[in-house]
Amino acid sequence: SLYMVYRTLKERGIPIRRISYFMIFTPVFIYYSIYSFDWIGAVFMVGAIYFCYRHRAPLSGISMGFAVAARIIPIVCLPFLFFEFKSRKDRVLLLASTGGAWLAVNIYFILTNFSGFLYAYTFQEGFYAEDSWLNILSPYDKTASAVLLLASLLLILYKRKHFNIFQQSLLAMVAFVVFNYKFPPQYM
Repeated sequence: SLYMVYRTLKERGIPIRRISYFMIFTPVFIYYSIYSFDWIGAVFMVGAIYFCYRHRAPLSGISMGFAVAARIIPIVCLPFLFFEFKSRKDRVLLLASTGGAWLAVNIYFILTNFSGFLYAYTFQEGFYAEDSWLNILSPYDKTASAVLLLASLLLILYKRKHFNIFQQSLLAMVAFVVFNYKFPPQYM
């Protein structure tokens, strides 16, 4: 991730010292990586954004597919990557390579133990609100979470011409963190 951020800064002519903005939360990743695999999804998500910036739809899609296979959270960036590509061919390549990479990682589990494959998703869905400001809306915290996240993503999509792909992705991730009914520290 650091290397891709470094390359992006260098290619865009932005001072390399700004990499410190990216590194601010690195200690959180290191500390929580003992029991969490969020960093795997984060690395591939950064790759997907970087390859989108470089206009490489298949590589962006493969990285996004791996990111979503590791952790569902990066999927909030997919619509922004999709609209960043202007041609229909690139958009199809992005979606096909995202789906293909995700399927390549998951096909074994889908075929051998479908209910086991679904467990990760059903477990998260059944999880209670944790350390979120949305607890004040209980018992509607999950519904409020979904509505607020969707509304914020639609607003970012509507205003996307005012932001580059990096800013759109950051806003999408911030919206996810702010409007999620769970707030574990590794989400940072």
